[in-house]
Amino acid sequence: MAVTADELAQLEERLLAKLQQPSRAEEVDLPAAEYFRVTCVTTSLLVYVCVSMIISICTTGIYGALSQIEFLLWPLCWTALWGLLIYGTIDSDAAGRRAVLILRVWSIPLIFIAPTMYWTSGLHSEAALLLFTFVVNAIFFPWLGNATRILLRVRYRGALTARAQHYTNRALKLAGFQIVLLVAAVAQGLDGKETFGRIYATMVFSVTLSLLYMYMTSIFDACGVDAAVAAKLRLAPMQAAAVACCGAVTLSGLAGCVAIPIPEITLRITLPIGTWWRSSDGPANRPRPWSYSRCFPATTSPRFSSAD
Repeated sequence: MAVTADELAQLEERLLAKLQQPSRAEEVDLPAAEYFRVTCVTTSLLVYVCVSMIISICTTGIYGALSQIEFLLWPLCWTALWGLLIYGTIDSDAAGRRAVLILRVWSIPLIFIAPTMYWTSGLHSEAALLLFTFVVNAIFFPWLGNATRILLRVRYRGALTARAQHYTNRALKLAGFQIVLLVAAVAQGLDGKETFGRIYATMVFSVTLSLLYMYMTSIFDACGVDAAVAAKLRLAPMQAAAVACCGAVTLSGLAGCVAIPIPEITLRITLPIGTWWRSSDGPANRPRPWSYSRCFPATTSPRFSSAD
């Protein structure tokens, strides 16, 4: 059957019309209002942490129960901010820019609040180190969050909604584990300097998980590093350095979790043994009250020392 010129012209017009239509895979950028509730919840958590730090400065310092609860909530701030607001909103450019702004605004007051809390507790060298650390954080993390968000939106264009849900689910699982660590730490009691080492170790380990989530997403998802190539140790020098830094962060968190509470663990073992040894001479030689300073006379750090 012969095809006329008019039929070919009509077919060409229909094909051109289909090509000019938007692709089904192309997604519509969501408005920032879609993430209004999660933004309010995350912002409330960030504000609570800052307010609790200010109250601790004026009251019990870093050793009080309020401050120790704030230490346990600190990792959840990073998980919610990065997992739910920055990575979890890549399908909304407006919500992502707002998340980076929240991170920047939250980082600025921490430059003054966190070092002051340590300074008023007598930890002057730690306060100076924290001042430098939070100044770097206020510059580095907003830049990293904005750069990662832009790269993820370009890399996963056409599947932004599915990817945002993936990051949200991953963040919720991590937050659930961090809440378990929080509950386990609080269930063992909060008793000033006696429990500060254990609480601080829990915080170090928990916040390391949040940092790993941030860095691994930036390296493997945003920058496109192949995990199979990384497993075979065939990375470029820059990629290998980035992966090695993630490993160093992991080891530092593990080292902090293991090393910080060693005096407290040793105390729990030493006290029963020492009490039994002193009371073995007879009922007349009853054990006198033990103190932390008697068990560890060489320990001079205010983090682990306590009055008799």
